Amino acid sequence: SHKMIVSGDGGFLTTDNQELFERAVRFHDLGMIRPAFAQQLESPVITKPIPGMQWRMNELSGAVALAQIRKLPGVIEKTQKFSAILRKSIKDEFPDLKFRAVLPENDLGIIVAFDLGNQENAAYFKKAYEAEGLVYGPTSYCQTMDKIDVVRSCLEDAGMYNPEDFIKTEEIVNRFAIISILPVYTENDVKEIALGIKKVCRAMESRGRLLNV
Repeated sequence: SHKMIVSGDGGFLTTDNQELFERAVRFHDLGMIRPAFAQQLESPVITKPIPGMQWRMNELSGAVALAQIRKLPGVIEKTQKFSAILRKSIKDEFPDLKFRAVLPENDLGIIVAFDLGNQENAAYFKKAYEAEGLVYGPTSYCQTMDKIDVVRSCLEDAGMYNPEDFIKTEEIVNRFAIISILPVYTENDVKEIALGIKKVCRAMESRGRLLNV
């Protein structure tokens, strides 16, 4: 429900960088490059063998993935359309509300995020929004869309974490409201979400809470 497409197990990577492609192939398949992958190269192999894993996708998952990827353009078109409808609906009533800045060509439309000014306002919004019976936040349990814990822990493990690099990050992340747009939603679902958001924002305004800074 919270991925653009799913294949049951496994996944795929696309790239036009030959070195990256070779390293990915080696890492997922015992450090080697089998003939089926070598045939996809535009020039002779440029990488050396490396320690690899056994992460080959099985045929059934591969068949599902191929069927799913054919649906991907339509799925993205739908989520982009719904997120645009939601943003416009909110902006029509709250024109000063600031949304997450993202280039249209980089936005899959699976979340709509807006700045509520501070963490207290964001927490208030979340509680009131959920009281309307609506689902708040990313649907993925790992919540990597609005949490930096994973990024921090990875950098710490690599000995690369520097607190000075993240002085403003947590404060910025924690003041945003995150609303998911799932491919299975309908236009009526999006209308219900918009109504819930605007109802909570009106309540916040009536209580003198700033919606953004």
